[in-house]
Amino acid sequence: NLRKGFGHQLSAGAFPVYYGTDGPEVALIKVRRRFGATWEIAKGKLEPGEDPMRCAMREVQEEMGATIPMEFKSDYGFVRFGFMTPEKEPRLKTLFVYHFEAKERVVDFDPPSRESIVDVGWFSPKLAVKVVTHRSLRPLIRRLVHDLQG
Repeated sequence: NLRKGFGHQLSAGAFPVYYGTDGPEVALIKVRRRFGATWEIAKGKLEPGEDPMRCAMREVQEEMGATIPMEFKSDYGFVRFGFMTPEKEPRLKTLFVYHFEAKERVVDFDPPSRESIVDVGWFSPKLAVKVVTHRSLRPLIRRLVHDLQG
């Protein structure tokens, strides 16, 4: 990251999990990207002075377009990956990831279309591990599913 124009972006996100009578369900967002639409976790950039866990809580609420009462369950650490911005600028992203317990199974979502979020849904762990295809999130969703079976 010593090259000119190479920036480091700090982000945070979470797996909200509702523990219902039919078993746990994971809330995910569907994002339209240049290469297609993908199911992933709600996540976003840290605001100045904001800690990652607070950012993850805020981003889940904002990107899902719903108020979901949640509590911290566990810290999944972070992943790092490189990407190119639409302006062809290289970035290194550090994404802090958490597991939150959703206290309600909210179904009335209004995700911000300006963020290219086209859908929000609840998934069984078995289905969540199939639909999350982003390379950086695959180990984390597998860990979550393992923990939920646990």
